[in-house]
Formats: sequence, structure tokens, C-alpha cells
Amino acid sequence: MSDFEKIKQQISSKNLSQFYLLHGEEPFFIDRLVELFEKSVLLPEERDFNQVVLYGAEVSAKRIVEEAKQFPFGSPYRLVIVKEAQSLAKSDIEELENYLKNPNPGCVLVISAKGKKIDGRSSLVQLAKKKYVEFYSPKIKDYEMVNFIQQYLTQNGITANRQVCELIYEGVGTELSVLQNEVEKIKIYYGNSPIHLRPEDVEKHLGVSREFNSYELIDAIFNRDIAKALRIITFYKKNPKQHAPIGILAGIFNSFQQLYTLHVAGIMDKDSASEVLKIHPYRAGNFLSFKRNYSMEDCEFALLFCTNCDARLKGVDNANTEDFDVLFELVYRLINKYWM
Repeated sequence: MSDFEKIKQQISSKNLSQFYLLHGEEPFFIDRLVELFEKSVLLPEERDFNQVVLYGAEVSAKRIVEEAKQFPFGSPYRLVIVKEAQSLAKSDIEELENYLKNPNPGCVLVISAKGKKIDGRSSLVQLAKKKYVEFYSPKIKDYEMVNFIQQYLTQNGITANRQVCELIYEGVGTELSVLQNEVEKIKIYYGNSPIHLRPEDVEKHLGVSREFNSYELIDAIFNRDIAKALRIITFYKKNPKQHAPIGILAGIFNSFQQLYTLHVAGIMDKDSASEVLKIHPYRAGNFLSFKRNYSMEDCEFALLFCTNCDARLKGVDNANTEDFDVLFELVYRLINKYWM
């Protein structure tokens, strides 16, 4: 069971610690836990006298400790939540540490610091780990997102294959709050019916084209399908708000960089490729097949051309050519291997 699920279980069973330290770069899980504390620890009629929400940028540790030392009134707990605690001064942190050496047994103190990791060597983190509950929420890496989406859909009673999850990732990126909102809309749309998402459902609900997405573009380039690749770029040109040229270029560059890595490492099996590239074995298998069309030297030229294209998109040696026309030229040269 993950630390996130353990804390959820503690909240639901009311088997609570006197102190929770929630911190990390990914705000999604921290926000969900704080919301659970706010809505589930106390009954509605108990909250007026026993639930306090403070903000780190507006209060001192002295005020936090004063609130935490008060005993509950007509309730088994007093709940003090400090949001945006990353704004607290170092002296405030030290005062909180002094309180936690002898805390109020009737109070649950929740410190939430989003957007940053508190130094694991700090005495506050060490104290939380040793005597209380510490939860660190790291940013989910790009290569982990498709698997995370599949797990998240399953947790919400939705089945979907990997292609569907890749399309969803195309639409939401690494913004987990956006993913949550889209999943909630899908659940409302289907009601109590079993939900099995198909590519056309993603296109309908999220507006992500199953034919004109970045995965299809990369596959078209590496399979040297010039007609398909140019159709996708044309589609992007007609929808520039959803498809920024610099982002498209980054995807192409990263893909050639991955292929170059496989050549340099001499990797021939998809499990090893998956481990090195940090992608799903299915996708790694695709990259191994792409090696037949692009040698290591081809990849070197491609990376050089992508770098040149990046400069042109930023205005270097490019006075008149539109951004998407720069991409058209790049894709044409990559597929036809016009390296000179």
C-alpha cells in the first residue's frame, strides 16, 4: 500500500497521527489529502469550533502553535491545517519543532507545503518520519504518465488499453488536476454504465485526435511515411493553439535522441530498451524497429537538423519563413534523409 493510500485509510478509520507533514513538487496528491482532512475528519457540526485553516504566508508559528494547543470542544479532535507552509520562515519551523516535542494529544496538525521538497535532512522532516507521518509527493516523470493514467482510470472504474492512455496523455500532459477533471466529466457522461474507453471516445471527450497526435507523427517519420507525416503537420497548422511548433519539434528531437541512445548502447531487445529509455516495452519495441530505417549516423544528422530548426523557430537566420513551414521542411528532409 502506498503512503498516499495509508494516509487515506487513517483518515477514513479516524486512526490519526498528531502531525502530518505533506510536501513535494506534485500538488495533486497533497491537495487531495488536504481535502480529505477538511471533509472527513470532523462532522459538519463539529467544524465551527474545532477546524482551523491557516496560510503560511499570513501567519507565524506562534499563531499555529496557539491554535494547536487548544483542546477540542464537543469533538474527539481539533484539526489545524496550514496551507502554503513553504512560505514559513526558518524560525517558524524551529518553533513548530519545539511544539511537536510535546504536542496536544487532542489536536491533529497538518502542514502542507506544495511545489517544493523540504530538505530531508531537516529536523522537521526527521521528526515527522520518526514519530509522526511524512508524505513526499514527487513530480511524476513524463515516461511514467501513461502507466499512471491507466492505473488512475482503473481506480475510477474505467477500462482502457495503452493506445487510449497515450491519447489521454497527449491531451492532459502531466497536469494531474486536468486528468482528474476529464475523468470526472467522463464518469458523469456515462453515469452508472460500465465504461470502456476507445480512441474515438477520447477524441470526443478530450478533443485529442486519434489520427493526428504526436505518437502518430513520430511513427510516420520513423516509418518514412511522408504523406501521413505531412498530413499531420497540416492538421497542426490549422490548429496552432493546441499544437505549438516548438513542442512538436521537442517531441521529434527527443525521439531521435532515444533512437540514437539505442544505437550507441547496442540494445537489441525491448525489455532492455524499455529500461534504458524509461518507456513502456511496447513503445520500446517500436523504437527497435525504427533502427532499421535510421542508422546511428542518420540520427546524428537528424539531431543536428532539429537543433538548426529550433534556432530558426526562435528567429535565428529566419526572417520570413512561417514556423509550420520550417517544420514542413524539417520533416521532409528527415524522411528523405536530405542531410546536405
